[in-house]
Amino acid sequence: MLHRKSVRFVLIYLGLVGAPILMLMAVLNYGHRLTAPPSVEGTWTLITEPNLNAPASCTPLASIAQSSTVVISQSGKHVGVSSANNPMSPASGRLDDQTLKISFPFSKRDFTMRVCPNSHAFVWTALLDRTSGPTSLTGYWSVDGCPSCSSRSVKATRQAP
Repeated sequence: MLHRKSVRFVLIYLGLVGAPILMLMAVLNYGHRLTAPPSVEGTWTLITEPNLNAPASCTPLASIAQSSTVVISQSGKHVGVSSANNPMSPASGRLDDQTLKISFPFSKRDFTMRVCPNSHAFVWTALLDRTSGPTSLTGYWSVDGCPSCSSRSVKATRQAP
């Protein structure tokens, strides 16, 4: 009788202690292959090149200031952006590998677009320059859902903390 209780105790012990240890080892084995995305958090200065060829109907894109400062906060691949000196709404986006894509929603009251009435956001798409530490982004502004509005080039530089 004592022998049966001992075997039963050992089996229960292995189930309650051994199984979690095996699961922990599997998670750690899988996790060592994961890498954190590069950090883009901080204050960035954006220099937008003027687009003299933009049609008059694309006023939202033309309204982007040539120089502005944005503050990027980051949690993993997700980013949040607020503008320090521009009346844009707070924005959100993603960092996938080296590509940053952020949507800045705008109000239909602020901009009316006869060409693309369903447009609702500026989109900043940028490529992260990993060789610079990363301290620079190169990309373009576009209007979401409006291919007739040409894009505007933008370069961003991270300000020193």
